[in-house]
Amino acid sequence: MIKKLFGKKDEEQDYTIDDLIVLERYEEAELRLKERMEFRNDIHDHLKLADVYLGLKQVVKAVDEYVYVADSYADDGFYERAIAILTKARRLNPMDDTLQSKVERFESLKVLERKRNAALEGFLEGQQGDEASGTAVMEFQSIWNSLAKTRMGKELDGDQLRLLFKAVKVHYPGRGTEVVSRGASHERLYLVAVGEVQSQIPKAGDGAIDIRSFGAGQIIGDGALFQHQPWPANYVVRSKRAILLSLDQKGLEVCLTGNPDPRGFLDHLRREQNDREVGQAVARLGAR
Repeated sequence: MIKKLFGKKDEEQDYTIDDLIVLERYEEAELRLKERMEFRNDIHDHLKLADVYLGLKQVVKAVDEYVYVADSYADDGFYERAIAILTKARRLNPMDDTLQSKVERFESLKVLERKRNAALEGFLEGQQGDEASGTAVMEFQSIWNSLAKTRMGKELDGDQLRLLFKAVKVHYPGRGTEVVSRGASHERLYLVAVGEVQSQIPKAGDGAIDIRSFGAGQIIGDGALFQHQPWPANYVVRSKRAILLSLDQKGLEVCLTGNPDPRGFLDHLRREQNDREVGQAVARLGAR
């Protein structure tokens, strides 16, 4: 019927690509699309080309175009659109396991992006008016890029991350800075966001004995904050650049107020018990 309606037009009429697709003149539409793609790379042209390949019964090529479009959407952060396109591709080729793997990866990236937005919201709220911190969105992105790969970034949900980033104070100590000294009674913990912190004790005569180093996503001071214990060693910044997030009793209250899983949040902060491990190592050294 469609062909008959269009067939009344002059044979020399310059049809658009959309007209050719409606007329089911898929070979011509494919040629026109490929010619246009030589001069521009439009994601909508790839979607049309996928439809053309479906008309030509070339399912594999159609799926390839859908995957290209999905990857392009994902690169721009449009994970919902990417997943929708891949779902369409999976219906065409349900035996392709790589499509399901891509869907799962984009689902994970979508969740991670939501967490990032929640953490950024809390960060900006917590740093508002804190001129001494010198923080900015770019600094947050540097922190997030490091922490997102850690267990904390993966296990805490968006609400918990928002509360955590709202409550912490940000520190930028340089290499060689002593964050806290052995025996200090500072009741706070530090989350290493970027860089490396070394625990150590003075060596008889000169120098120091290294106990253990801590990197991105690791917590020091859990014993000081939760059990009111003195710090078991000196903690010194080892890396050229470091960003530490500190949390005190007041900040902890912020983290727990409105937290969907306060017990789980506390368990996460206390899970590693790094202070105990360092303290035991120091005790063994002292016993020698």
